[in-house]
Amino acid sequence: MDAPSGEPATPATSAPTKLRIDHVAKAFPAAGQARRTKTVLRDVCLDVAEGEFVSLIGPSGCGKSTLLEIIAGLQSATRGRVLVDGKEITGPGPDRAVVFQHYALFPWRTVIDNVAFPLEVAGVRKRERRELAEERLKAVGLATFGAYYPSQLSGGMRQRVALARAYVRDPQVLLMDEPFGALDAITRDLLQEQLSALHQVDRKTVIFVTHSISEAVFLADRIVVFSPRPGRILEILDVPTPRPRKLDDYESAEFTEAVGRITDLLRGEGVLQD
Repeated sequence: MDAPSGEPATPATSAPTKLRIDHVAKAFPAAGQARRTKTVLRDVCLDVAEGEFVSLIGPSGCGKSTLLEIIAGLQSATRGRVLVDGKEITGPGPDRAVVFQHYALFPWRTVIDNVAFPLEVAGVRKRERRELAEERLKAVGLATFGAYYPSQLSGGMRQRVALARAYVRDPQVLLMDEPFGALDAITRDLLQEQLSALHQVDRKTVIFVTHSISEAVFLADRIVVFSPRPGRILEILDVPTPRPRKLDDYESAEFTEAVGRITDLLRGEGVLQD
């Protein structure tokens, strides 16, 4: 368990640091108030190791998604910086891929063409990008659905297409913003297990935003718990449950203890009621 401090919290692993969040703060102009700002994030410091899976959890409006977009290069920090492999992020790049809650698939493109789109933008030849897209569709269990259109798929299948598209350029860092939040409970459980299995194989560095305490515990190596806005790190917890994980792990004593600890932290902030 890491306590927040003025320096980036370090992972409990010997792997090198892949991502550093260095005293990041973010403020937006206050609506209808000239020269006033609204602070969303305050002095966030965190080191994430190569291959580590980190979940961010906290109440709505605490800046989790904003932090994810800063890491993606879609927003800039008001103060502080984010570095990947020691290089400061100044915008989007192929070393990072984002999976959003809403699938953002092109409805006029087939599944395989949606997955191959990042390779097309990168100038990869048609035959090669098709082979890579087929490989990624197979990895998420959709090998036979390449010729379908998004409208012909269920919500869970569309999110698996989005996941395959994120993986297709082999990014170093995978950023996931509540990707399973809109799914039914059964589909969500299945995709959690599938993502955990993918992580075992590919060992991407993953930052995963969620509002589900149990989802955070099931997927992550460490969990970063945020306060209400302005978001700051309350505590960072190591997840002791060994990998690979299965849904049966929800019943383990370690799982229950971790869920209880996070619940108590959020209750202490007034986010959850007794």
